[in-house]
Amino acid sequence: MKKRAGIGWLVLSLLLAFTLTASCAKNLVGNESFEEVEMLNPYNNGTPRVTGWNVSGSGFSKAWGSVDTYAHTGKRSFLLGPMKEPGDTFWQVSPAFGGIKPGATYKVTVYVKAENTELSDGTFGVNAHFDITLYWLDKRDARINIGHRSERFVVKEETDWIQYTFETVAPEGASKVASGVCRRTVGEGEECAGNLYFDDYILTIE
Repeated sequence: MKKRAGIGWLVLSLLLAFTLTASCAKNLVGNESFEEVEMLNPYNNGTPRVTGWNVSGSGFSKAWGSVDTYAHTGKRSFLLGPMKEPGDTFWQVSPAFGGIKPGATYKVTVYVKAENTELSDGTFGVNAHFDITLYWLDKRDARINIGHRSERFVVKEETDWIQYTFETVAPEGASKVASGVCRRTVGEGEECAGNLYFDDYILTIE
């Protein structure tokens, strides 16, 4: 009887350890709730940028940056506003970091709130979208030949906070990775509508 009880406690302990390990997976990016900010120049209407994250783009809307309008946790979130001209692009990407394990699965989760996503004609179209992207780099900090891994998510209507998930496998030769979100238009007449607010960006190894 005691032996069975001992085995039962052992199994329970292993299950508890597994649960704690799974629930405490380390986030590989910092400032994931976009609470820490720094001021940029008036080029983005004075909206603070997120500390420790890189931003880039071309011809993009000035509606971007860390805002206190909405938040999933904390007091701030990251806003990417509408884009209407062909080729408009905006990225917010974490700094590249090392310690990558080729062949391992990397998982991104992020919460997104959508606002005013109707198109100019009053309908909801497929162009209220965003991408979650991972850029894989080799030991020379050059993009390896697969470039990046990304997935596009379509937001068809206004929503409260929804969690989006993207998983991908680190390719052979990958030494570093940078990860983030993107909004962009491609062709003539394409519209990337509405305001999207991002919060709690988590990147883990599964």
